[in-house]
Amino acid sequence: MKHTLNIPILLSMALGMTSGMANATQSFATDNLALIFYAKGATPADPIGTEYYVFNLGSASGFRDNTQNNVAVTSVNNSISGSNIATDLANVFGPSWATAGNVCMLAVTGVPASGTLANGDPIRTIYFSAPRTSLNTGDKGADPNTVFPTMSTYLQGQVSNSLTTLFTGISSAITGPPTPLSGVNISGVRLTTSTANNLSTLIPPVTSTYFKLGLNPSATINGPLSGTAGVVAAVDVFRVLYSTTGTGTILTSGSSSGNAVAGTGQYIGSITVDSSGNLKVQAVGVPTGNYTSWATSHAGSQTPGEDYNHDGVQNGVAYFMNATGTATNPGLNASNKVTWLNGGNIPSSAYGTQFVVQTSTDLAHWTTAVLGSDPNLSNLTGSVSYTLPTGSPTKFCRLVVTP
Repeated sequence: MKHTLNIPILLSMALGMTSGMANATQSFATDNLALIFYAKGATPADPIGTEYYVFNLGSASGFRDNTQNNVAVTSVNNSISGSNIATDLANVFGPSWATAGNVCMLAVTGVPASGTLANGDPIRTIYFSAPRTSLNTGDKGADPNTVFPTMSTYLQGQVSNSLTTLFTGISSAITGPPTPLSGVNISGVRLTTSTANNLSTLIPPVTSTYFKLGLNPSATINGPLSGTAGVVAAVDVFRVLYSTTGTGTILTSGSSSGNAVAGTGQYIGSITVDSSGNLKVQAVGVPTGNYTSWATSHAGSQTPGEDYNHDGVQNGVAYFMNATGTATNPGLNASNKVTWLNGGNIPSSAYGTQFVVQTSTDLAHWTTAVLGSDPNLSNLTGSVSYTLPTGSPTKFCRLVVTP
């Protein structure tokens, strides 16, 4: 008998420019969150073409602490020049940027390994995005299809160094020479891949991973994103602390009911863009009655595929069973029945795609049991059970949960 969890596959000062000047006058500050747009190159060997656009969202801590949902980015940081970048995106990527299918968006920043706290974020704190597959108006919390990897201190150090390299390149390109092209929105700037430490050096195929992390932070803009939010792209932004110690370290976020855990992604909100070029912050807040809120209290905010208390049951299955401590693996009873408790997280009367029971005779090929068609499957109030037949061939069953 095998239990598995199936997880579907997921700077305080603004960048300023004095009127009439040809380039931005300020580099990014230590913790400024960069929203970066680039177009995929014409060939696989050309990752982002020759030019990309960088927009300064200001201090990442402002978005970390934000509790407003479905608001313009200027509502979170009023030092941003404006929340609309349609003209800039059209100038860089062409008038069809929202539907061309080759423009990508990501959000990153990192606190360098040297220095002190940056607005409550200790050294080597990183902010890293992940693309959303859908977004509805009023949603709260990260895309449930996204699994943000838990990071070792070594990996986090590598990612932090990569982000420091990127921001060194951005700052050098802004100050010139040569003078970069500032955007119509003066919080943005157009940069080229001819400068050192540019974006193309840190994403595939130039490297095998994105900023040394095996998670693509980019959302591809290709017309309306699935859902009712009315956007063309959205990225979830995660904060990862290298350490939770240190006087002044902030462990909470506006989208979390618990403290940050070192090396674990802490969701802080989603950055979105619509077809008119408006930038907003959405999905801010803690969902009620779902895996995220349960994991905050009982699994150290770990991903569904991990085993927080090392009891042999993955967090997602423990959530299904509503286990608030050690989850006990079910065994066969005298009638050859295996029963998994359902603690009410998922309606016990609805047997659907959120959880299925699968059977196999060889542990390699699995078949989903269908309620009503397979007489051995039952879904009672508070539990789901499968009765294994006696005799040959040997048969196995497992529960597959999608939080």
